[in-house]
Amino acid sequence: LDFSLLIDPAFGIICLGNVLVFLGYFIPFVFLRDRATEELNITRSNAAFLLSIIGITNTIGRVVTGFLADLRKVDSLLINNVALLVTGIATCLSLFCNNYATLCIYASVFGLFAAAFISLTSIIICDLLGLDKLTNAFGLLSLVRGISTIIGPPLAGAIYDSTKNYDSAFQMGGILIICGGLLHFILYIPPIAKRRHRIEREIITSPSEAVIDEKIEEELSDEEIEDVKSC
Repeated sequence: LDFSLLIDPAFGIICLGNVLVFLGYFIPFVFLRDRATEELNITRSNAAFLLSIIGITNTIGRVVTGFLADLRKVDSLLINNVALLVTGIATCLSLFCNNYATLCIYASVFGLFAAAFISLTSIIICDLLGLDKLTNAFGLLSLVRGISTIIGPPLAGAIYDSTKNYDSAFQMGGILIICGGLLHFILYIPPIAKRRHRIEREIITSPSEAVIDEKIEEELSDEEIEDVKSC
């Protein structure tokens, strides 16, 4: 891994935003069933199905997000940011879910909008850093996400142990996700936005050039390079 990417302002913002998001992201996966059974007296089978609802809607959300991201006029970063805000707000408001029907609605909203954040990661990295840095950047980001994932649920569990209810844990998770989403809006500041638009234009106007590795290009003749670019 090339850790020098961490000093890149755009990638640093992405990493910090992901730290906040993943501190709260898995709280519903870990505690939603227990909250349903312990606080609302919902049967274990029905409570377990809430996680299935998250999975089903998450699958649908990824397909829809992929379709939208393929549209040239759609801003993938904006979809990502709005989806994070909706996910965080829904998690904060989940404390008002006092029956099975409202918990199903929350699980559906969470799964549907959380899908966009996961699905668009590689696209956003590519737009901001370029295709050549995608693999290394995604590896570093996965490392950051993993560390946050390890910390988040135990922290929520400690909050539950001190308060004896799940509301505070879900509120903490929702606030962290919202903060992570808001942090991603910093990526719209002019210097980063200009670089993003430049990289997007390069990818659109000359996609074949991105395929040719610089080291390989040095070994090819001019005629061979032109043949590759014309494909």
